Amino acid sequence: MEEGISRRKILAAGACTAIVAGCTEKSEKIVADCTDKGESSAQGLRTFSADVWSNKFKEADDDPVFDNYGDDPNSTTVPAMDFLPRYILVMFLSSQGAWSLEINHAHFEIDDWLDSSKNTETSRRLLAVSCVNEKIRRGRRFKENQRTKKPHLIGNEAENYADYLNYYYMGFKEQHELFFFYDSGDIELKDGFLVRFGRVLIKPIQGYAASENKSFYKAVIINNSDLTGSSKRGKMFRMRNYQRKNDQNMPINHAAGEKVYYSMKLIYGAPNSSNQPIVMNIDPDTGNGAGNEP
Repeated sequence: MEEGISRRKILAAGACTAIVAGCTEKSEKIVADCTDKGESSAQGLRTFSADVWSNKFKEADDDPVFDNYGDDPNSTTVPAMDFLPRYILVMFLSSQGAWSLEINHAHFEIDDWLDSSKNTETSRRLLAVSCVNEKIRRGRRFKENQRTKKPHLIGNEAENYADYLNYYYMGFKEQHELFFFYDSGDIELKDGFLVRFGRVLIKPIQGYAASENKSFYKAVIINNSDLTGSSKRGKMFRMRNYQRKNDQNMPINHAAGEKVYYSMKLIYGAPNSSNQPIVMNIDPDTGNGAGNEP
C-alpha cells in the first residue's frame, strides 16, 4: 500500500469498543460497552442478532463522530436533474490481517453510455460486479485483469490507467456511479447509514476546506441475490455522484478549474478483535474536479 493511507482491518478494529473515526492511530473513539451476547460462527467470529446490530447502529448514529455535513448521501430523494453517467468507479476493500487495509479503486467506462435504454441501474451493476469477480479470480489490480481492462478501464499503458492503490486521486469531473465492495461476508451494512460526510479533510489541502455534500445521493446496499460468482462472499453498495453544486449552491465549474473537496465516511459494523460488535468508518477524502480522474 502506498504511503499516506491509514491501515485499518475490516474485521478487527484492534481493540474492543473502538470506532475507527480517522486516519491516525489517535483518532479512535470509545463508544461500545462490549456487553452484547452473540453466537460463535464456524470461522470463530461471533454472529450477532439483527436487534444487536440495530442498537449498535443507532448508538453510532447518535454520536457526533457520524454527523453528516450537507445533504444526506443515503437519501433516495435525488436531485431534479438527469443522471446518465459515462463512468462507474469500483472500490475494492480487503484486509490481510490486523491493522491492514488494502484499497484498489478504478474508473470504468460504460458501453453506449449516451443510450439511456442501455445505461441503466442494472447494466452498471453488472459491469461493477464483473470487475469485482475478475479481480477476485485473478488476485491482481484491476488494470492487470484482461477481461475488464479492455474496453472498460479508463486510460492506456502509455498514459497509465485510472487504477489506484489508495484514496489519492479519488476524484471526479463527470457524473459517476460509485460501487464499494467489502471483501468480507462478516461485516454488517445498514441502509440509511452507509455513508456520511464530515466537516474536516483528513489530509489538509492548502486553500480548501471540506465542502458540504451537494452531489452524492442514493447510497443503497446491493442485495446478495444481485451479486454473482465470487462477489457473493462480500458486501457491496452503490451511490450516485450527480456533480451538482458547490458550497455557494452553484454548479461546479470544471472548465474554470474549480475543485470541491469532501471528507467521506464509509460506515460498516463488524466483530472486533475481541469478537464484540462495533460500528466503524473508513474515511477517504474525495473531490469533484480534483485528482487524476476522468
